[in-house]
Amino acid sequence: RFYEKYGDRVHPEVVSFFDSDTHWGPIVRSGFSSNRTLCHYDVAAKNLSVPKDPTEPPVFFDWSLLVKGSIGVELGQVVAYSLRIEEHHRIPEVLDSYIESMRELGVVDLSRDILWEDVRYGLLTRLAAPIALTSRNYPPAEALALELLPRITSAVLATNAFDLLE
Repeated sequence: RFYEKYGDRVHPEVVSFFDSDTHWGPIVRSGFSSNRTLCHYDVAAKNLSVPKDPTEPPVFFDWSLLVKGSIGVELGQVVAYSLRIEEHHRIPEVLDSYIESMRELGVVDLSRDILWEDVRYGLLTRLAAPIALTSRNYPPAEALALELLPRITSAVLATNAFDLLE
């Protein structure tokens, strides 16, 4: 039903992906690395506390969604939604900067290759969010879905994430 209603707003590569016989859900879920950390899964302004001291890190809260998982899912989502669509080609550069910052903080066991794959798989999982939002039959959720769809689609295409399903 989503594509019947919004198909004209969806990139043709995404439409063909969903129309294929690929069982993408299990493929995407099985593709994440075993590199596990605590993930928030609801990064939003309402769940962010920025300290007055700029040397202190921001704090995310909303404990109901805090789970052990892959940081790549969340990082991919934040980068895709934060960068302008025209800047999505910079996603690898942003990930490199993230890894460098983490290393400066003493986190040395984070592999760029593993993070890159997790981000790409995470972007694929985020394609489901606009579909879920439009199924609520609630106009504000529908408006949010139509705002998110181009951003997440652009990030999927910019990172060649569909290649992970072959």
